Amino acid sequence: MGLQSQLTKKSTSLFILNHENLVLLQKRVLLFSGIDQKDIKLFFVKIDEVSGERVDVCTTVLGHQHLNDKPILIFAHGYAASGALYYKMYKGLLEKFCIILIDHVGMGASTRAKNFDPDNLSPQQTIDYFVENIEKWRKKFSQTMGKELTGFTLMGHSFGAYICSNYTLKYHKHVKKLILLSPIGMKLTGAALKDGTMSQ
Repeated sequence: MGLQSQLTKKSTSLFILNHENLVLLQKRVLLFSGIDQKDIKLFFVKIDEVSGERVDVCTTVLGHQHLNDKPILIFAHGYAASGALYYKMYKGLLEKFCIILIDHVGMGASTRAKNFDPDNLSPQQTIDYFVENIEKWRKKFSQTMGKELTGFTLMGHSFGAYICSNYTLKYHKHVKKLILLSPIGMKLTGAALKDGTMSQ
């Protein structure tokens, strides 16, 4: 039974949202935005390996044909979401940007990494974990493109905005513009803004 028939089937049976179905569901949601299927490219970027298992970031490139001739907008979603959730805004943005959606590790269609245990990490270690995952992804994606991914617009929502802010503080040389949508709070001192360190 295909995903569409499972989603529309009128029954009381439980729909199992496994990894494969989640990927199909994300593609389907993006099609609701009015973006042509040929403009959607979804794949996985391996950023790490833990205990013999890949750690992959689900990456969706909208307007992938324009990676080299349009400004690049990278979008990081909010907590426990995925890039596909924001499908209503992408069609308009495609007029000016090539859009790259990244699902944070442990969310969306990305891998649930075995090396991430939030119960045993400090808040700063958790922030660093997500920031470093974006940088690992940027480096690996650059290898895929055959040129360094830099000078992009970075946009994040809620938790994603917080991580994007911290990423920009640390890796500002790669970020041309930063857009924050409903960011969660972030306390920084004037000194931290100057030298890129976080206050506690």
